Amino acid sequence: MRMIGFYIGGHDSNISLCDSDGLVRYYKLERIIQSKHKKGDIEWVKRVCDENNFYPDYVCFSDGNRNDLGICDEGELWQEVNPLDFFQNARTYCIDHHYAHVLSAFPLVRQEVDYGVCIDGKGDYQVKCSVIEKPFDIKKSKMIFSSREDAYCLMFNQIGKLMHLKGGELDYAGKIMGAHAYGKEDSNYIEKLQTYADKYGVSNTLKLDYKGHRVEDLCNYKTELFYDWLASYHKWIENRIDSLIRENTRDNSSIVYSGGGAQNTVYNEYLCNKYEMIIPPHSYDGGLSLGCLKFMSEYLGKDIYIEGFPFCHTDQDLGYASIETIKKVASLLANGKIVGWCQGKSEIGPRALGHRSILVNPSINNAKDVLNKRIKKREAWRPFAASILKEDVEIITGKSKGLDYMLHAVPVLPEYRDILKSVVHIDGTCRFQTVYDSEELHSYYELIKCFKKRTGVFGILNTSYNSSGMPIASSKDDIMKAYDSLDLDALCIGDNLIVRK
Repeated sequence: MRMIGFYIGGHDSNISLCDSDGLVRYYKLERIIQSKHKKGDIEWVKRVCDENNFYPDYVCFSDGNRNDLGICDEGELWQEVNPLDFFQNARTYCIDHHYAHVLSAFPLVRQEVDYGVCIDGKGDYQVKCSVIEKPFDIKKSKMIFSSREDAYCLMFNQIGKLMHLKGGELDYAGKIMGAHAYGKEDSNYIEKLQTYADKYGVSNTLKLDYKGHRVEDLCNYKTELFYDWLASYHKWIENRIDSLIRENTRDNSSIVYSGGGAQNTVYNEYLCNKYEMIIPPHSYDGGLSLGCLKFMSEYLGKDIYIEGFPFCHTDQDLGYASIETIKKVASLLANGKIVGWCQGKSEIGPRALGHRSILVNPSINNAKDVLNKRIKKREAWRPFAASILKEDVEIITGKSKGLDYMLHAVPVLPEYRDILKSVVHIDGTCRFQTVYDSEELHSYYELIKCFKKRTGVFGILNTSYNSSGMPIASSKDDIMKAYDSLDLDALCIGDNLIVRK
């Protein structure tokens, strides 16, 4: 019994294959061809199958008619459809876009899930937000709430356009996320936004002036008033999402939270302190093929699994650094060097988790500025993340919880903010990744431990291994090509350490 799940959509196309043994293989087009957010076509799906001599018995896709493949009837989460031309012998199913988002969290699900909540740019039938009850019980699951009006992700895209941000608009929300912390929330304006939205709709809220200034002008000039407006607008959306969840779920329920909106680390920290939530690192469209495959496995009553999650791209395994190499890298970092760190297979999702990373000592005063000037070319307001040992989380944050996927902006205790100055944001938070000693993370765990022993610094600044405007590098050839264009001091690829003269 062979199954395929795929999403080619409008961007971030991905495919998941599953053989009769239940092992899942995941492919993302942007990593394969090194073109960010790349959209594939049906010929790419066929080519992946042909290259793997893979001819499925069951096919599941989510398309929403973005590529004329089909769409579920409105109100339906899934339905069987006619076979596709090149999979004529396979039973074929189409599932709802938001349903696929929620089901994609299956590698993290260890218990019954009461609700799936999806906040997204654009689902099927222009739905922007939805709540699905009993999502993993496909015979009982149903959408109990949906909204075409609550277009929170699209509002951030519009703000990015007004700010004249560079790059693709798919990345605008992530770029804006860090800027709100430079302003002060205005509770009166937040109330006005709520009233205005109730009367004129969410999509029109950017027409509401702030203290006599048009939002367009504020975004253009980026004065202190702009940051106060943005802080208020950001908080208003957080309140709206909180209300959506509170009004459509029961107390003490388990919730999978997914969709592009679930990449907002500020909202995630706020919501996870109020609700029992599971958020996958691949909550954006890059995870949809996994959701399709999970539907198929539930429909057929077949167990599926992913080896090494979240380091599960079907790409080149680079191997791991030895303790001797780790000590050399720790020494380079302690001496202020910028080091590329590429190990094993690459991680799923948009954030580097220690297998395709660029690392820096976070205690260096100007590390953020140097990294931006030399390599990342990011907006000055955007913070960098840090990887810390799992056993140090409570020491640094005062809270004991897992932060495995850089999905939470967590307050850092005051006594540690100065030593971690290059990763602590202006609001005193940091987007942490907690690192534990496992097969896939052992070399990274040992590196952080060695660096800490040498310097006394808790953690390492960790950003993705890619040049500006490019996706995270995947294969060894991709890594070396990027190395030629990046102003790194050194590169550790597997157990091979290259140091620039």
